[in-house]
Amino acid sequence: MFEIALAAASTVVKPICSLGDSSESLDGVEERTTLRDVITPSEIAHQFEGGWDVQFEITQGRSGSLNQVATITHNQLPTEYRLEPTDTFDPNGEVAVTRRQSPSSGRDVLNTAETLGDAITLLSQRLRATTVPSPVEQPQTAEPATPTTAPSI
Repeated sequence: MFEIALAAASTVVKPICSLGDSSESLDGVEERTTLRDVITPSEIAHQFEGGWDVQFEITQGRSGSLNQVATITHNQLPTEYRLEPTDTFDPNGEVAVTRRQSPSSGRDVLNTAETLGDAITLLSQRLRATTVPSPVEQPQTAEPATPTTAPSI
């Protein structure tokens, strides 16, 4: 038996027939609560001051299960943070806070919080302590001098 988690509908499909069976019954469909059901990007981004963006993603865990995570990024930093519930269908329970320093690096577990609220608080404190570079101003250049030619003698 396998499960498919749908982010938008927060629904788990559990087939009740074998793959070769032509039955199309939806008796095995049930709704489950996921991370996206308990927080919204605007709510969480408001807590992460300083231009951090929050998106939800479906990722595949080591066991092959699908997990819904919140990915937190900043357009001026290569670092990416994630809130990853230990149990996809218990988003208010234990949550790992992970970080990836650059697109080519692996993820580090920074902390595991007992609740989603604790994880958001921990990450919020870390993000406030993160220095975001200010936009670099382009140096002003003087207009190039108009070439002058010396009068010929």
